[in-house]
Amino acid sequence: MKAEDNEVSIKGNWGSSHFAFVALLFFFSGLSSLIYQVIWTRQLVFVFGSTSFASATVLSVFMGGLAIGSFVAGKYADRLRNPFLWYGLLEGFIGIWAILIPIFLIAAIPIYKIFWQMFHLDVLVFSLLRFAVMTVILLPPTACMGATLPLLSKFVTSSIEVVGNRVGLLYSINTLGAVLGAIAAGLLLIPQLGFTATPISAAILNVSL
Repeated sequence: MKAEDNEVSIKGNWGSSHFAFVALLFFFSGLSSLIYQVIWTRQLVFVFGSTSFASATVLSVFMGGLAIGSFVAGKYADRLRNPFLWYGLLEGFIGIWAILIPIFLIAAIPIYKIFWQMFHLDVLVFSLLRFAVMTVILLPPTACMGATLPLLSKFVTSSIEVVGNRVGLLYSINTLGAVLGAIAAGLLLIPQLGFTATPISAAILNVSL
């Protein structure tokens, strides 16, 4: 019994310095995620011509992507030999995809024109079409964002005794980063860097992670 207790103690104290490092990474991950959410909302205003439609689209796709990514990663995280490596790969993918999003938005314009000219859609149906196209564009990176928490949770919890504390702390730190990211994007980055450089700066952060 003592041997088991000792094993639990070792696992419970697993790499506190490593955990702090992972938590720092996840802080910046949350920071970049909300920078994207703010900038995508601003960019989609030019697509929908309405702030309410743009905000609703980004919010729904963002939350849906997080849920899908979290569900899939949570289901398969235990089968991965190195979830930390997969976390890094997903962060890199998010950064690369974010750089390509303005290109995707421009490429979607001919699609709207074709459907408008062929089917003469009413405003509601046309808005749903644009929502569907934006979902295809924004869902991959947001799903990857949602997958990061299960992967890191698996990496930093080697025993059941520390799951609650460590996962809760990770999520709290990520949320703090998200709050600061939203503030930084709206009050600092967009006014100083503009719509082009702001997502590029967040993408550089993701690739660095």
